[in-house]
Amino acid sequence: MISKEKILEYARILKKGGSLENPKLELKEKWWDFSDELGIYEFIKDTTALANTYGGNGYIIIGVSEGNGDLHDAPYPTYKKYDDPTKLKDSIYRYVQEPFQIEFQDYEIEGKIIVVLEIQESFNRPHVIKNHKTGKYQYQNFIPIRKTSGVRPADKFDLDIMYSTRNISIPSYKLDLYVENETRMFWQDYKQKRGFCINVTMINTGERTNFVTSGELIITSNEVTFSNFEMKQWRVKSQGNWFSLEEQEYIILQPNEVKNVSIGFVIEKDFAKFEQLKKDNFKDMHFHLNIKDMKHTISSCDFEIASTMF
Repeated sequence: MISKEKILEYARILKKGGSLENPKLELKEKWWDFSDELGIYEFIKDTTALANTYGGNGYIIIGVSEGNGDLHDAPYPTYKKYDDPTKLKDSIYRYVQEPFQIEFQDYEIEGKIIVVLEIQESFNRPHVIKNHKTGKYQYQNFIPIRKTSGVRPADKFDLDIMYSTRNISIPSYKLDLYVENETRMFWQDYKQKRGFCINVTMINTGERTNFVTSGELIITSNEVTFSNFEMKQWRVKSQGNWFSLEEQEYIILQPNEVKNVSIGFVIEKDFAKFEQLKKDNFKDMHFHLNIKDMKHTISSCDFEIASTMF
């Protein structure tokens, strides 16, 4: 992630009349206008273009003028649908056929909020926008790429580079997990045992079909482990019947498939203590999810609980 000191260095270079010609770096005075439908399309286009561009991680710094390096206050958008990083990440999963990893970091510099978006280097290019709109036109399966002259549609040469890198770099088996921060937890009993569920987005970023064979949820407080809960069942989010991992009904994901699932855990012990934590809305609790795939590779993510539906 770009540091506060690096942002100030960029600003000084621009104030002295210099330039920052880097296709993996973009400076913006303010956020996209998310109150207009076209704003989210521009956000998706700009971030996807950086993910498709060769050369390491890409960055968008919001709150720095590209023309003269002036700093501008740029807190997160107030438009409710896209007012925090979790919602913005979710928009990428909805609009992009092969989602990429993006992180957000905000700094206070000279009394102003500056936000950095880090688009991590991708080995799963090209990333395709399923439906892109501009003021007059609409494009299906749009593949943007960033060049020194700005964002352009990828040409055959660009795609050749993407696919050649992809063939070398994509692991055979890899799963990415995404649990929204401040997610909800709700009861779901399993074989007459008390249990609970959370909603998880799973992405197969490997080149081969993969499946989830097991999982566990670790809850800690002040770096002390409270309990481990074993994953027992799953279903496609808000749809259909529950499937049992104990009966080898695994979660199967094809290459590049994104699956939103509810996964269920059983409370085998410490039920009374769990009840007390629930009453306290899991205050000061940290949640760590581990998922194991067919090659026994573990994928992990951390999240927080905002509310429960017990």
